[in-house]
Amino acid sequence: MLDISDTIIRDIVDLEPYDFPVDIKTIDMSGMRLIGKVYISWRHNKCNDSIINQEGTTLRQKAEQFRILKQNFSGTGKYEDEDEAYVMFKRLEARADMQEEIASNKWARFWAWPAFGFKWLVFDKIGLYATSPGRVLFSVVIFWLFFGFTYFLVDLSGLGRTASSVGNLDKLSTLSQSFYHSAVTFFTIGYGDVYPQGLSRVVSGLEGFMGVFMMSYFTVAFVRKVLR
Repeated sequence: MLDISDTIIRDIVDLEPYDFPVDIKTIDMSGMRLIGKVYISWRHNKCNDSIINQEGTTLRQKAEQFRILKQNFSGTGKYEDEDEAYVMFKRLEARADMQEEIASNKWARFWAWPAFGFKWLVFDKIGLYATSPGRVLFSVVIFWLFFGFTYFLVDLSGLGRTASSVGNLDKLSTLSQSFYHSAVTFFTIGYGDVYPQGLSRVVSGLEGFMGVFMMSYFTVAFVRKVLR
């Protein structure tokens, strides 16, 4: 165990393994003030496990340690490691916020859990807190398929449909037309050759908003990677 908690690092601490492995299972940096730099590797030094496995530190303290690592990796030019530390910081911060809110108000669980679930789905699972453009693109495909099937099911239920305004010149099936309408709606193209009716109008409005949101999400994640 390496305990550098409640310290001030003014110069350089080098923990990176070179000719031999550095066998440190736990690194405690809680309360540390980092003015200098710590040379450390997220993978080789097993930073995630060394903080998560700490005994006697709270979720908030663990989150703060990942924040310190995130800033440190940014300063040492290890941007992939910075992303890993940032994701863990945001995950633990969200859990700590929820835990502290519930502890302060017993009724808070009725809105704290849904808020936590929303953050978990939208910010974590869909795009890893804007650190993974590839994951955001994969999520875009999932949403497109989801809305496409939704239009198809709404059509089968008779509650709405997607109709062709030009007489369906391409002879598209109901399923194909549903996915086509999903694509032009999600990416806000809006040719107008296929339009929604009934319940499909509501679904189209939701999908249009989701499309704008996901494209913005992808732009943020992509630019964040490129600017480095």
